[in-house]
Amino acid sequence: MTDTTNEYNSLNDTTRLINSALRFTKGNVEKAKQMISGQFNDAVAVKGKFSIGEEIFGIFLIFCNNQTSSIMNANTLLSTSKSLNEKMRVNDNWKSFYVNFKNYVNTDKGEKSLLDSYDFTNHLIESLAGYEAYSDINSHNIAVVTEILTEIIYKYNNLGHISCQIDFEDTNSLQIDLEGIPLETGSEPNTAGNENEESAESTTEKTLDSIESQADYVIDGKVIVSPVKGKYINDIKIGEKIKVIPVNASDEISIRVAKTLKAYSEEGEFLPITARIKAMVPMDGGGFMIYGVVLKNILIRILEEENVKIEVHAPRSETKPVSTESSLVVYISLLIGLIIIAAGMIYLLL
Repeated sequence: MTDTTNEYNSLNDTTRLINSALRFTKGNVEKAKQMISGQFNDAVAVKGKFSIGEEIFGIFLIFCNNQTSSIMNANTLLSTSKSLNEKMRVNDNWKSFYVNFKNYVNTDKGEKSLLDSYDFTNHLIESLAGYEAYSDINSHNIAVVTEILTEIIYKYNNLGHISCQIDFEDTNSLQIDLEGIPLETGSEPNTAGNENEESAESTTEKTLDSIESQADYVIDGKVIVSPVKGKYINDIKIGEKIKVIPVNASDEISIRVAKTLKAYSEEGEFLPITARIKAMVPMDGGGFMIYGVVLKNILIRILEEENVKIEVHAPRSETKPVSTESSLVVYISLLIGLIIIAAGMIYLLL
C-alpha cells in the first residue's frame, strides 16, 4: 500500500468521523473536530457496583449528557452471585468496564445467576431525573451522588444493608457511539418539532456526505475577511472564485496542495490560494459550509458562521498594447502632414 493510499484512507476515516461527530454538535465543525481529538466532552460515564445485603449484587453504567442534563444511556445488571461485584472494578476506564459488563452476561449463561433488571433500569433513570443529580454528576461529586444512588437503590429494594461504590469518567457522544451503544440525544420525547429538526439535520449530513464523496481529498480551510473590498458570503454564487487559506498545518494533503500552488512559505506557513465555489450548504445552526475546488478532485471545506465580507479572486485587468502597425500608420500620417505644411510654406516664400 502506497503512502498516497494510506493518506487517502486516513483522510476518509477523518471525514467519516467528522460527519459522525456533527450529529452530536448540531453541525458545528469545530466542536466536531474537538470531539474527535477528545478536547470536547459532552458526556459523563457513571460506573458503579452495589450490593443489597448478601442477596442481590448489581452493576450499572450510565452515560449522562452534560450539555442537556439528561441520561443518554443506562445499562444495569442484577445477579444473585457475588462474583459479579468481585469481577467488576469501577476504577477501570468505561470502555473496559463495558467490555467486562458484556463478557459477564455471556459467561453467566451457564450459572444463570442474572436477574431481570428491566424494572430496576427504569427506576434508576426516573429517580436520577427526580433527584436532579445531573449537576453533581457533571462536577464528579462522588460523595453526593453515592448517597443519592444508595437512596434510589434502597427505594427499589430494602431487603438488606446497601453498599454502593461509583466512579466518574468524562467522555463524549462520538466515543460512545463508536462502541455501538445507542444514545438518546435529549431528555424529552420526540415531538413533531423534534422529528422535523432531526430530519433537517439528517438531510444536511447527507448533503455534506454527497459533496465530499465526489472528491478524492477534502482539506479544511478558512476564508479571508475583507471588510472594504470584499463580498458578502450571502452574495457569493456557485462558480465564483474566492481567496482561502488551508488551516491544518499537520495535514500532508494540505501541505502538498499548498506547495503545488506555490502557496507554502519557507517558514512552513500557508499562503492564500484561489478556490472555485462548488457548493454552499446552509447549516442548521446558521452560516454555511462552503466547498471550493482548489485542484482537480480536491476540495477545501470551510465553515463560516457569519455573513461577513470575504476576499474574492479578482483577475488582473490586462491593457492591450498598441500594435506596431497602428503606431506606424500614425507616424506616417504625421510625416505626410509635415511634408505638406513645409511644401506650402516654401511655395508662399517663392
